[in-house]
Amino acid sequence: MTHPVLADVLADARRAGSATGPRDLLAALAGINRPMDLLTSWDACETLCSSFSGEYSFIQLARVAGVRPCAADMEKWSALLRWMVEELTGWSPAGDPHQRTLAAVFVAGAMSDIDHELWKLLSNPFAANHHLVGILQAILRSCSVTIDVSQGTRSPISTKAAVERLAVANATKDWKGIDECLDGFGDYISASLLQAQATRILMRCGQNDLLSVISGIDEALLAVSFVNAVADEESCLTLAVACSSPYFEFAVLRSAVYRGGQPTLTVHGLDALLLKMSAEPSRWCTLMDVFNRYPVRYPRLQEALGAALAGVLLGAMESYIAAIQLNDVALNDVGRENVATCLRAFQARANRSQREAMWQLAYDRWSTWGFDRSDPSAHLQEIRASLLDYAVVGYAIECLGPKAAIQARTDIVTKALSLHQNWYGSSSEIITDWKRSLSLLQPFAHAEYVLANSQEDWLCKTRMYLPTDSQTDYLKLKYRMP
Repeated sequence: MTHPVLADVLADARRAGSATGPRDLLAALAGINRPMDLLTSWDACETLCSSFSGEYSFIQLARVAGVRPCAADMEKWSALLRWMVEELTGWSPAGDPHQRTLAAVFVAGAMSDIDHELWKLLSNPFAANHHLVGILQAILRSCSVTIDVSQGTRSPISTKAAVERLAVANATKDWKGIDECLDGFGDYISASLLQAQATRILMRCGQNDLLSVISGIDEALLAVSFVNAVADEESCLTLAVACSSPYFEFAVLRSAVYRGGQPTLTVHGLDALLLKMSAEPSRWCTLMDVFNRYPVRYPRLQEALGAALAGVLLGAMESYIAAIQLNDVALNDVGRENVATCLRAFQARANRSQREAMWQLAYDRWSTWGFDRSDPSAHLQEIRASLLDYAVVGYAIECLGPKAAIQARTDIVTKALSLHQNWYGSSSEIITDWKRSLSLLQPFAHAEYVLANSQEDWLCKTRMYLPTDSQTDYLKLKYRMP
C-alpha cells in the first residue's frame, strides 16, 4: 500500500500548480561537467544528496520517521514533483548537454521516493519523449558491476578466488556455480543511484524499452544489480518472463526464492518464469539441484513450482523428483510439508495422466530408496516418514486404485511379520528392518484411510499406522515397541 504522505503529495502534484526545482542541488551541480559519473557511486553523490536534503529536510523526516509535513512543505514537495515531470517531458540533449538537470531529477527522485512507489505513480507525460528514452537506455547499457581485486591491492586470496570462480561460472552458464558465488558476495551488490533511477523512470516510460536493455545482460552480478534497481518483485518477474537474458531470469528467480513472505501466483507470475525455464532441460536440471535438493530451505518456491510442474514435460518432472534429497524425517518435518504444498498445487492443475506420471516417478524413487535399504550402516530406531509421502499416497490412490493399494499394504505387513525367519547380525539390524517395513507401510495405510475418508488430506501429519497383527506382547517386546 502506498505510504499515506506520498499518496497525498502525488495526488496534489497531479493538480495544476507551481513547479519549482531544488535550488541548492541545481547550484551544486552547476560547476560539474560530468555529474552522472558521481551518481554511479553512493559515496560520490553524498554531497549532492546532502544539498537536496538541506533544502527538503521535511521529506527525509516523512520517509524515515513518518512525520507528516506541514501544509506549506507539502505544497513545496508537490511543486518539486511537478518540476521533475516537466523537466523529463521536455528534456533534450541540446537543452541539457551536461545532463545536470537530468542528474538533479535523479537525485530528487531518489530522495523523494518511499518504498519504490514514486515513479510507478507519478503522472507520465514524459513517456513520449524519445530523447529521454534514448538517453535512459544508453545510461543503463553502460552500467557494469565489478569487484576490484587488482593485483596491486591486498585483497584476500579467497576474494580473488571467488571472483575468478564467478567469471568461469558466468562464462559457462554454470548456474550452480553462480549461485554458490553469489552466496558469498552477491547480496552486497546493489544498484547505484544512477542505475536505480534510470531503470525506474524507463520502466515508467515503457516496459519494452527497459526489456530491450535487460535482454542484453550477459553477467550475473549485473543481473542482480538490475533486480535491485527495478525493486518491485512483480515487475521483475514480468520482465524475466519476457526477456531473453538467462542471467536476469536466474537473478529474478533467486531473488524471489530467497525473499521473505509468500508470493501470490496470479500477481507475481513466479510459476510462469519457472515454466519458461523448464523448456531448457540441462538448465532445469541444474535449477532443481540448486533450489529443490532441500525443499525445507525454499518455502516460497513451492506453490509456484507445483503450478509450473503441471505444464512441463515428463523429463522436467523426472528432474524435479530426482533432485530431492531423500532422508527419513518426522511427521511434522517442514521440508515434508513444503513438498506437499508443491504437489498439492500440481495436483490441482494437472490432468489425470500428468498426475499419474508424477506419482509413478515419485513412487519409483521412494521404493528404490526404501529408507536407505541399500546402506548397511543405516539404522532406524523408530517409524519414520519421507519427503515423498504425499506423492506415494497419490500413487496408491490414482495409479493402483483401492484394491491394489490394499493389497500393497497387505504385502508389506506380511513381509514384516515374517522378518523373524531371516538371519541378522545384531538385534539393531532386525529392529531396523522392522521399523523400515512399518515406515514403508505408512503411505499405503494412509491412502486406505483417505479412500474411506475422502476429505482427508493426502499428507498424514498426526498419526502412525500399525498393523493389527503386530499388537502382541511378543512382537512388542521383540521389536521394542511402546
